[in-house]
Amino acid sequence: MRSLPSGIVAFLLTDVEASTQAWNRSTDETEAALIGLDLDLTAKVTALDGSVVKARGEGDSHLAVFSEASRAISAAAALQRRSDTSLSLRACVLIGEAHP
Repeated sequence: MRSLPSGIVAFLLTDVEASTQAWNRSTDETEAALIGLDLDLTAKVTALDGSVVKARGEGDSHLAVFSEASRAISAAAALQRRSDTSLSLRACVLIGEAHP
């Protein structure tokens, strides 16, 4: 993992909507979809010079950090426009001071 930014940073948090119902419908399909999400999220975050701090922190959530808010927002928008629509993703960007 690249070094984490410090000072005023932008955090990107994501969560899969209705994930419990998805797991109950099909564990195998949900796990495959989450693996795809993990790969997409990591690619989109790193392409925008962000760092994934924690993948699947609460089962299906992710936490990433960026040195610029605009990059975090771009990553959130790109994740919302994913071509894989089997999972509906919520995303939020928070700005604050942090030190690794």
